[in-house]
Amino acid sequence: MAVRFQDEAFPILKEYLYYQQTIRQKSIKTVDEYFLDLRTFFRFMKVYRKQVPEDADFQSVTIDDIDLAFVETISLNDAYEYMNYLQRERGNNAAARARKCSSLKGFFKFITQKKHYLEKDPIEELEIPKTKKALPKYLTLEQSIELLNAVEGEHRERDYAIITLFLNCGLRVSEMAGLNYTDIRNDHTIRVLGKGNKERIIYLNSSCMK
Repeated sequence: MAVRFQDEAFPILKEYLYYQQTIRQKSIKTVDEYFLDLRTFFRFMKVYRKQVPEDADFQSVTIDDIDLAFVETISLNDAYEYMNYLQRERGNNAAARARKCSSLKGFFKFITQKKHYLEKDPIEELEIPKTKKALPKYLTLEQSIELLNAVEGEHRERDYAIITLFLNCGLRVSEMAGLNYTDIRNDHTIRVLGKGNKERIIYLNSSCMK
């Protein structure tokens, strides 16, 4: 179900989300993720400041009543309390906390530098949690051949072609799903529309062309 930030977000937050969607050309999914992250933060702030009943369900806390006066009172210490809450109470790992931290920093940077609602960004010094960079996982040649040999069923040829492209081109699932036949060119290349609507050209080897 699509997220309706237009119904739940307060005016300043809507400005930021519309900016990301229309000016920065972020995908709807990405904008929805920004909203969910920021909604969690502002719900936390209302609970943290005891602006809702103690027995209130966190998921039911509304944020559409937040105004600029509320935002102006947020401090770096509040942001660190939020990061602590995410780790201890919600069990978010470093990657999840880093994403929420980036969403928060992006919002405050926008209202400070773009809209000039604030004279100074209160969380500019907030550090994004460090995440471990794992090595990419890949199939061996033998595993790849075994996977292709296992393809069967009514749409065997189509599925075989899909997996061959996956194995050779390193496509995302969304990129594969968005391919059109006309994206395949006569010069043995394929046009791919990737994350953030960025276009790139991939060269196809003989296996892909076959």
